[in-house]
Amino acid sequence: MKKVGLLSLLMLIFSLSAMAQSERDKTEKPVNYFTLPFETQLKVTGSLNDEIPYWIGFDKKSYYNENDLQNVLQQAAKHIAGLKDSLQNPYTQKKLRIVLFPDGKTATFNLKEKDNGKEFTFYNGEYQPLKTSYDTLEIVQRKTKLRADDDERYVLYVFSLKDINDLEDALHKIQFQQAETTLAKNIKRASGFLNNFHTDIGFGAMVNTAIPIGIHTHVGYYYAFGKSEVGKNIVGLFASATMGMAKDTLMGLGSYGVEFGSAKIVNGRMLQRASFITGLQYRTKQSKQDGKPVFFLGFNLPVGNNFSATFIMASDFKKDYTNPNRKTNFGVGFIYNL
Repeated sequence: MKKVGLLSLLMLIFSLSAMAQSERDKTEKPVNYFTLPFETQLKVTGSLNDEIPYWIGFDKKSYYNENDLQNVLQQAAKHIAGLKDSLQNPYTQKKLRIVLFPDGKTATFNLKEKDNGKEFTFYNGEYQPLKTSYDTLEIVQRKTKLRADDDERYVLYVFSLKDINDLEDALHKIQFQQAETTLAKNIKRASGFLNNFHTDIGFGAMVNTAIPIGIHTHVGYYYAFGKSEVGKNIVGLFASATMGMAKDTLMGLGSYGVEFGSAKIVNGRMLQRASFITGLQYRTKQSKQDGKPVFFLGFNLPVGNNFSATFIMASDFKKDYTNPNRKTNFGVGFIYNL
């Protein structure tokens, strides 16, 4: 009865935490597009004329429309021409972020310059400024919301240029029809069914009643689908192991099972994971009772983006209080998700 009560308390804590996260999401501040991290659930890469490498990110395939690549670059080239006085220093490494609004008439800009010192070259009897670092052009293409309460919709573009002032000349050489065809294939590949599967690897420390403290690792394979408060719903299979010393003896705990919950998928990584886990746990054989599987149940709570706290309870549910190997096993872990 005590075990059932404890399990109910753990589930209540998990539910309250999920509700609190949901309330925080609802009261989030408006998006600051100048500090917006370039993290999206889908990401495609390419190169324009094998000279301008780029990557494009978005959360849904429907956010990108045909010919968007050409449109945003043409708008960016016009704005760069208008900002030419601010981009004249030939020695600095520039990073320009342009936010394009849905009305097609409004844009905001953020320019950062890094001075790497002045370098020169001597050619045809003249000294010329020499630039060895690439400039970065970031474009945030805001999309019109379908409903007022929808999440912000946008597509992110990142281009590497030898000189950001040369963009307008470079546009005349780009075969956009070919570039759009290649991009469409890459988007289809990136958003395909198989790309909804993700591998997750993590490591950390586990405090356990069977092993006072041990090194913990896990690996899982998950399918992401639908939409949750955090990002995507997930379900998958995982295996984990904990190794540590107990009474001067090296011991290990091994587990495998199923996991379901939600996570934010960013460039193939699963962040901010909140989930239930259940399965079977094994312990290295130290007695007749060891080496046999016992049922376990637990959950993961997100701690920031990359870390998660894991809580588990394992038991064979047999009332044998004289045998220490049959005691219910509790564990708390702190895991970094790669």
